Amino acid sequence: MANPNPKRDNLKPFLKGECGNPGGKPVGARNRVQGDFLNAIAEDFAQHGREAIQRCRLEKPDVYLRVIASMMPHESETSRPLDGLSDADLEAAVSALKVHLASRLAH
Repeated sequence: MANPNPKRDNLKPFLKGECGNPGGKPVGARNRVQGDFLNAIAEDFAQHGREAIQRCRLEKPDVYLRVIASMMPHESETSRPLDGLSDADLEAAVSALKVHLASRLAH
């Protein structure tokens, strides 16, 4: 069977320490651009954030809700610490809490 992609026949992995783009992006360029962008966004938000949020909520409630939903955790952990207790243990805990609350209310 012939190679379906003949252009890949001459490809070889790079040797250790060798780069496929020696004149590539300068070190730290991405971090600098990201930092500049985030600083600009922070400054703009400090000046116009509240008004922009209110305008979005009033004029585009679907976008407003989508932003809120995107900030929510995708998964939530639910713990059930009382699952391992027997009915007798639960009744004892409820009784102890009742005594504790009654003593706090008495003071």
